[in-house]
Amino acid sequence: MQNKLDKQATIFVPVGRLWMGTGQAGCDDEKSQHDVQTRTFFLDRFEVTNLQYKDFVDATERRTPVYWQGGTFPIYKDDHPVVNITWEDARTYAEWVKKQLLTEAEWAA
Repeated sequence: MQNKLDKQATIFVPVGRLWMGTGQAGCDDEKSQHDVQTRTFFLDRFEVTNLQYKDFVDATERRTPVYWQGGTFPIYKDDHPVVNITWEDARTYAEWVKKQLLTEAEWAA
């Protein structure tokens, strides 16, 4: 079992380079293959839990995920990752905790 301090842990990701996109014809949803450089960033080691997201919902009166009943997550699911939220909800949560979502290139790295 992890202690509460571990949940705040982040991973340092150094500057890097990678190829993104595809060289395949007919892939309209991707740019052609190109070289991308990422900046240094930190990545949370663990997903946002239902309990952490509930603190956000309670403080901001943001809507709850659709699977929550009565304004809260299912019993015994407090340490499970929050799911079924929109990109906008995730971005707003990240801003609330003074962080930001990763870019596509950072995810790929």
